[in-house]
Amino acid sequence: MTDVSDTRSTLPDEPPAEGADQPTNERKSKAGTTVTSTNTVPDGTLDEPDMERAGVWRLALVVAALVALWWWQGWALVVVILALLFMITMHELGHYLMAKRAGMKVTQFFIGFGPRIWSTQRGETEYGIRAIPAGAFVKVPGMLRDEEVSASDEARSYRQASFKDRVAMASAGSAMHFLMAFILLFAHFAFFDQADPDVWSVESVVPGSAAAEAGMASGDRVLSVDGAKVGGQEDLSDEVRARPGETVPIVVERDGKTLDLTATLGTRASVIGTVGEDLSLFFIGDQAVVKGYGERGDKAGLSEDAVITEINDVPINSAVDLKAATKAAAGGVLEIDYVADGETRTQSTYLKLGKAVAATEPEGMIGTTSGYAEVGKNPVEAAGASVTTFWQLSRDSVTGLVTVLNPANLVDFFGRAATTGPSGGNVSDEPTPAATARQASMEQDATRPMSLIGATSIATGLAEVDWGQLLLLLAVLNIFIGLFNLVPLLPFDGGHIAIAFYERIREKLKGDGRRYFIDPAKMYPVAVIVVGVLGLLFLSTVYMDVVSPIKL
Repeated sequence: MTDVSDTRSTLPDEPPAEGADQPTNERKSKAGTTVTSTNTVPDGTLDEPDMERAGVWRLALVVAALVALWWWQGWALVVVILALLFMITMHELGHYLMAKRAGMKVTQFFIGFGPRIWSTQRGETEYGIRAIPAGAFVKVPGMLRDEEVSASDEARSYRQASFKDRVAMASAGSAMHFLMAFILLFAHFAFFDQADPDVWSVESVVPGSAAAEAGMASGDRVLSVDGAKVGGQEDLSDEVRARPGETVPIVVERDGKTLDLTATLGTRASVIGTVGEDLSLFFIGDQAVVKGYGERGDKAGLSEDAVITEINDVPINSAVDLKAATKAAAGGVLEIDYVADGETRTQSTYLKLGKAVAATEPEGMIGTTSGYAEVGKNPVEAAGASVTTFWQLSRDSVTGLVTVLNPANLVDFFGRAATTGPSGGNVSDEPTPAATARQASMEQDATRPMSLIGATSIATGLAEVDWGQLLLLLAVLNIFIGLFNLVPLLPFDGGHIAIAFYERIREKLKGDGRRYFIDPAKMYPVAVIVVGVLGLLFLSTVYMDVVSPIKL
């Protein structure tokens, strides 16, 4: 959105009011223009050297904050924050360039808000950086119909520009988002290989597993299990899960040759609770080996490949034992004896998975991980994929906007925000597998809006594991923000576009060749309502993203 009011800081580094009697010095800048600086006066106003020193200190604080953030949360968060700041700056650059092209006067172009760190006057525009890296703004006189503009600037104000120039200037911010989205999509497809779900093979074999005992190796393609044809990786999982502990024939393809193998499938089972976390165990021989434990398990001291010896005084050697142990649990609390991987001594801990626990039915396991073929694209293919994906994402974003801004969904979301406490409590009344609880949460979150805090959290997680997916997410954000800004209501850019079209229609209907200006009093009630709803939406999304973040 373009800035519709003067957002200058009220700190002492602001210039004196017009006409104020202040002693000044004049000097020539590198550009050859005359720059006037204010000396120190008795009321404590800063002179230019003091202003520069204050700017240096503010810059040092910003850099220190970014370094502290990097040390505390890692480099990925800093990269994502800078990427989001760049996106917003490019949005304002679009407004700036189009305003300049149309001959409008641009008085300010700042990155950030709050106290000024640095600024310079170039011609009629002041460029600078402010201390809070939360966005950017461009100041163009006359964005509001009742804004006071000097007589000398009125002819070059936004409201006096032609219809096409006003529309172009107001829509330029969103156009920049769409341009960035296309560039990000092109980079995603051109520089990062994409997994082909139809071409997969065994990526690794777990030592001591059924696959290892059967002689399976990395690169094998599984063709059938117990006579059932295997197409995709999901087919393999389904066939194996249904046969815990069974000895089955497996046909694989290796280096173009077909091999007949025999595997005695392993067994796995989980302890499930009401908090959306599981304790997953693989049964290898007569040992119960930990393969998943969630945040609560981590806090309880459990670790990958630890061997569970007892739960609630019941020795654990099989899935049957696990069922007996969970029946002995009181209030969802498990007393666990285990031996950590690489150690010999037995340790004890308590794990609480909510108000009740249960054991899942045993499932078969084979002990392999699957890898998909990575397929790259040449520049022409990447461009084509970018166009197709841009259209799909735009369509989905429009659908998402309509869904999120639906009054019924907004009321439902505000109600959820008012009744939601910090995450980590019960998510169901009965013991439920974590995957099932997660799927239910994702379905509920389908109409849930997200703040930049939530988007930053997800983007940071992607940056740590997959830069290609991060580029895709940033492209999605650009498309959504670009479309969101085109909503035809003030204070969005779309509101200014709608006003321009309304005024143009009224001018055509009058037919006298004179400009028509909308009455500001007619716009304010709607704008106040929109700002109020946006404010409540902002607070609600921030709260929800902090206490109950969306997890991919």
